[in-house]
Amino acid sequence: MNDKPTKNTAPLQLLLMVAIVLGTIVAGFLLFPDTQQERDELLSELGTTNQGTFLIPPRPLDGLGPESADGEPWRVAEHERKWRLVIPGGASCREQCREMVYRTRQVHKLLGRDTGRLERLYLSLDGTLEDETSAYFEKEHPYLDVVYADRSAFATWAENTNLGWQAGTIPALLVDPRGDAMMFYTPEHEGNQILEDLKHLLKYSPD
Repeated sequence: MNDKPTKNTAPLQLLLMVAIVLGTIVAGFLLFPDTQQERDELLSELGTTNQGTFLIPPRPLDGLGPESADGEPWRVAEHERKWRLVIPGGASCREQCREMVYRTRQVHKLLGRDTGRLERLYLSLDGTLEDETSAYFEKEHPYLDVVYADRSAFATWAENTNLGWQAGTIPALLVDPRGDAMMFYTPEHEGNQILEDLKHLLKYSPD
């Protein structure tokens, strides 16, 4: 006699569980912010597991007007869709700069089979690299591509964000495959923190 109520209530319990799940999903879509800035602010407030700092608001890399070594415009859309670590520095790369370049290289290597999904860029803000720096990159970092932008343009680009950039500081900017700088790392961040974020992003990114 106890079997009949159980058989009748089981489908109802199943339907209730499905309704709760679907309701949660729908509510998530309705409540999730519409703009990238609002999404980043919400993620920051919620305390995500990211190790880097969200750049608020995100900035398009193309907004810097970067150029290749031959003076031609360097545009994200004209290159393979990849995640990128961009290191803004000067014509001379010393100490803190070299440490950040080295740290990002080690992170790149440790991505293993996903190394091809990431590209590292050195963004020279002072024009042509000094001979010593150029030779250092060619010898120690042959897979580090160099692009160029104006220092004042970078200062304007970084204004009204939480980057807090000052001349002489060497951050690493994480740029998504669409070309938006969306996170940054300072010299205080360890390589394993950058690696942890990248592994998480690459796991869930289609690019």
